[in-house]
Amino acid sequence: RLAQYKEEHGDCMVSKNYKEDVQLAKWVHGMREKKASMIKKGVEVEEVPPGEQILATTLTAERLQNFKIIEFVWSVAGPKIKGLDEYYETNGKCPSRSMWSMGEFVNRQRKMYALKHPKYMNTRAPKMVKLDLNGHHNV
Repeated sequence: RLAQYKEEHGDCMVSKNYKEDVQLAKWVHGMREKKASMIKKGVEVEEVPPGEQILATTLTAERLQNFKIIEFVWSVAGPKIKGLDEYYETNGKCPSRSMWSMGEFVNRQRKMYALKHPKYMNTRAPKMVKLDLNGHHNV
């Protein structure tokens, strides 16, 4: 199903809010969460003992290689931040909400900043400061 998504959309940036295939969206979100957790623990791949079943959520070396082959995007925010950076360099401001997904992304980042969400403040907020994303005069 992920390969089919890539064929249809040209990428593997499945949003956790993807309404056309909620099951795929949940599975992809779970894979991203699991990979992030493994990285925090210093685990590169999951080892499955002989005789045990490999679950659909197990990140084996083979499965990780398959993700790499289809150019799976582990962090959807990374490419969005890069695109936002390019937009800011070209236009000198962040996009407005009317600019579809990029504008929606900016709006969500501003909300997370306003709420002082701990994960956001520790990971994304520092990247947004140079774009003045958290200011409101660029809207």
